[in-house]
Amino acid sequence: ERFDAVVEQGDLPAGFDEHFVRLWRYYLAYCEGGFRGGGINVAQVTLIKT
Repeated sequence: ERFDAVVEQGDLPAGFDEHFVRLWRYYLAYCEGGFRGGGINVAQVTLIKT
């Protein structure tokens, strides 16, 4: 929601154009579909050198 608000206000930082916005929204939609369908998940791994 915050991202969309910034985009709609036209306050994108330098280097973030409409191409980036489309790719980012596609990525988020892909992740949402993957999580809902069970095709992807998230894991956090901590490695400790002993």
